[in-house]
Amino acid sequence: MPAEENKKTIRIKNACTQYDVSRSTIYRAIDDGKITPRKLGGCTFLSVQQLDSLFLGETQAA
Repeated sequence: MPAEENKKTIRIKNACTQYDVSRSTIYRAIDDGKITPRKLGGCTFLSVQQLDSLFLGETQAA
């Protein structure tokens, strides 16, 4: 069974709030291939692990 943290996802609206970024920033990261969206019905979900790596990793490196 995979680790629970590998399964965590978040909706785009919540990601914008949690990471203090705009929707444009999220969609740009998707277009650039930095984040892989997952669709379920009409909803789009993002991996919390990918978001952490992208937004928190850059902050720590700076």
